Amino acid sequence: MRNLVLLPGFMLNQALWDDMRDDLATLGQLHFGDLRRDSSLAAMADRVLQDAPEQFVLAGFSMGGFVAQAIALKAPHRVRGLALLNTSSRPQTEQESAATLAQLALAERTPFKGLTSRALASSVHPSRAR
Repeated sequence: MRNLVLLPGFMLNQALWDDMRDDLATLGQLHFGDLRRDSSLAAMADRVLQDAPEQFVLAGFSMGGFVAQAIALKAPHRVRGLALLNTSSRPQTEQESAATLAQLALAERTPFKGLTSRALASSVHPSRAR
């Protein structure tokens, strides 16, 4: 049987896949990577590889796509297929890196109070925006 390892995006967990779970299960046995316990892409990739089956098809959403790419580079003999969803395969530009560093600096100074309604609405299908 085919194994599917599914990786969520930033601040998400395996519930991301709930609406698709039954359909995805027709493709193989589902495994969900937990990206919430580590603070670097490399550490996240190592943890997923530690918990994953010996061979698997890998799907990563958003930040999970970055982790999926790290996994594919670390263990190409284990990854039978790769799906990158709403992510990028290119490195950040200087402008994107600067914006990321600015967000990190802000996070160190100001407690996180959650995403705004506008930010959340831009991240989901319009039918789910409210």
